[in-house]
Amino acid sequence: MSFEIKSRSDQPEKSRRFEQYNDVFGKIKRKTEQIKQKYDAENTEMDSFSPDLLPTNERPMMLSNDVYADYQRILRLTNENNAEYNFLWLGNRRTLDSQEYYSIEKVITLPQPSILERSSANPLEKIEFYNSTNEHDDYDVIIDGHSHPAQEPSYNGFDQLPQPLIDELSLRKPGENYSINDLGTYRLLLESKIKDKTIIGSVITYTGELLTAVSDPNDNAPIPTTIRQIGAEATDDTIILPTSKFDEEKSRRFFEE
Repeated sequence: MSFEIKSRSDQPEKSRRFEQYNDVFGKIKRKTEQIKQKYDAENTEMDSFSPDLLPTNERPMMLSNDVYADYQRILRLTNENNAEYNFLWLGNRRTLDSQEYYSIEKVITLPQPSILERSSANPLEKIEFYNSTNEHDDYDVIIDGHSHPAQEPSYNGFDQLPQPLIDELSLRKPGENYSINDLGTYRLLLESKIKDKTIIGSVITYTGELLTAVSDPNDNAPIPTTIRQIGAEATDDTIILPTSKFDEEKSRRFFEE
């Protein structure tokens, strides 16, 4: 599989993907801005949303050997090159011993040179490419994702944020959170023309965490959830991948206030 490196300096200006929404995605943007204003930090470039604030999805996820190998490859390249890489995986909702889970089974090979670089201007290109292939008919789950390299403490003004703001938003180090722009892209993906599919937005952090944002049509959940039980097949055993922790009290305050 080939990937195209997108350096941080080449990132286009972030587009406004939330302002027209009155749903939970718009609330994330507005509430974050309110908290920044509360701590006199509204002029910082901080654009982060903690994965710790998303409630837990009750379905575990299992990665096939091919998908796990792709995860390892993306993580290695991300850290070797300090750059973001895209990925597109497919799977199905399955049931084993009365437990529903996401079985992620197929890696979609992205074109090279890639039209699928991390581009704020074209958030739906991966889905357009997906729609142009014939590889998806047997799958009802799509994982659209990219990686986050390590960042300096000063990235997006993170080192200028007051500690009470960091605590209230459960923010982690740069590179370990979602960007609000990531969630805006996910909001657009949910509006895409793919029918009867579960679309999962994902980030692989430089630390190896597999973060997910899930609005599963089977759940009717009022807010996105995240998968915190993720395993990968191995020859003799199951490898458990690291994921975020749930800060229930802060999550409730953030979404209910």
